[in-house]
Amino acid sequence: MILFMKLWGNVNINIPLILMKIGVIGTGSWGTALIKVLNDNGHFIKWYIHEPQTLEYLQTYHSNPNHFPECRLNFELISLYSQASEIFKETELILLACPSAYLPFNLQNITKEDFQNKIIVSAIKGFIGEEAFFVSEYLEKEFQVNPQQFAVLSGPSHAEEVIQKKITFLQWGCFNVENNYPKIFENEYFKVRCTTDFLGLQLAGILKNVYAIALGIIKGLHFGDNLQAALTTSSSKETMKIFQSLNYPVNDFLQYGYLGDLLVTAYSPHSRNRNLGIGVGQGKPIQSLFRELKTIPEGYFTLQKLPKKLEIQQFPIIYFTQKCLTNPHHSFQNLMELLNKL
Repeated sequence: MILFMKLWGNVNINIPLILMKIGVIGTGSWGTALIKVLNDNGHFIKWYIHEPQTLEYLQTYHSNPNHFPECRLNFELISLYSQASEIFKETELILLACPSAYLPFNLQNITKEDFQNKIIVSAIKGFIGEEAFFVSEYLEKEFQVNPQQFAVLSGPSHAEEVIQKKITFLQWGCFNVENNYPKIFENEYFKVRCTTDFLGLQLAGILKNVYAIALGIIKGLHFGDNLQAALTTSSSKETMKIFQSLNYPVNDFLQYGYLGDLLVTAYSPHSRNRNLGIGVGQGKPIQSLFRELKTIPEGYFTLQKLPKKLEIQQFPIIYFTQKCLTNPHHSFQNLMELLNKL
């Protein structure tokens, strides 16, 4: 059990009296930023590093060579491992912060016994596998992870700002919002608010990447702020329609992990999905954009897998975005016809 105390006087913060041992999978920008948060909070971290060159660099320079190399981490609290199974030993919580496409690979040598008696926190915003599972569904199917072991950490955030300690508000979705696990991440710049809607929170975090691509396409086609605002509004409405079609009871879309995440991904220059859309709208080939961005944004993977979950023709913005990857100008006219009916 985690115990917390409050300091008296004008200061009102939570300090963990019992620090946790946390295993982390993810060496990208978001994984590195969350490592920094946990590092600042004094927790002990076991970090799985797949690439030998990255592991060697981290051991030598105490920073990630591929993401924020200027950010030095406190290696008195970090241990590195080349085998994923090692981070499951003597840890209480496992944080998953890798791209969705890489999760099965990262867990290929892990067994259901490794997950026993662990809290699993997903910071992944994408579907898993060809079946387009949510992370919670995938872990339950493959490793018998009980939904009560599972939590989602999601919301309007960019790793670049978290590294700079700019104030960030996220949401934590789980069965029991009364436990203290969200406080593991909280500090003066990183705030967490709770909801029991861990399914809707996963879906919102996945869909917003697609809508960010759509907003980027509009920007790349040189349309103005007015149309972007209208499309963002319609995207929030379409998200709610998707929730309803899947029987997810989201009563309030005006939360950090829902509308907040959509807004930051749709408008921020840090957004890789938005920047992919801008390039598509400008007529750049997809493969050259991947090289330019040095990554494949999650929204691209999502568009390939959404037909497993939805009849995407029923949702004009998603359908528009998918078609735009081959012909943005032709598909834009179709989108305008559909928006005029909304």
